[in-house]
Amino acid sequence: MTWPGRTVLQSGVPTMLFRGALVPTEVRRDLTGDNGAPDASIRFQIRDGRPECTEVVIRAKPDGREVRTSDLAAIHLESLAISVFTYVGLRPENDDPGTFGPPDSDSETWAITNAVHQARTSRRGTVTTEDLEEIAELYRHHSGSGAPVKAIAALRGLSERTAARRVQQAREAGILGPAQPGRSGEADPTPKGPR
Repeated sequence: MTWPGRTVLQSGVPTMLFRGALVPTEVRRDLTGDNGAPDASIRFQIRDGRPECTEVVIRAKPDGREVRTSDLAAIHLESLAISVFTYVGLRPENDDPGTFGPPDSDSETWAITNAVHQARTSRRGTVTTEDLEEIAELYRHHSGSGAPVKAIAALRGLSERTAARRVQQAREAGILGPAQPGRSGEADPTPKGPR
């Protein structure tokens, strides 16, 4: 059986920075069965920084054959998660760091694939120095909004509580400076002398 697939982005789903790549927080892959074989729809989401499969639906066509065990065995969820997020991933443009575009080379495609693979194989909740550096960068970028933790939560697919914990971990690691009492941002770490 052949299951050619098309990847469908959920409309209105926000995108997020993911280890240097821009990916949607949710993607659905639709697979169409040939010659009366069932169709499948598989939903993937970024949850706690990991690309995960969250739903699989396999349906027999009205005039097609039944769903069989072999249909289930034909779907390799881990491989699909990596390929789907690689397919829709965007890389930062070299000449303008605020813009993203499709990969221009095999090495950029491999960089996205590697980032997705590393996130898939990491344990849930594992935080790397690279993750904390990204959190610090996002925090600094959004501190003027007054709600940098909410921005981090939305952009990284985290709960606000987890985003706040990541900010605290970045502070403890010395990547972010001390908090400013009563407002977002970092306190100036340089001591002020007498005037």
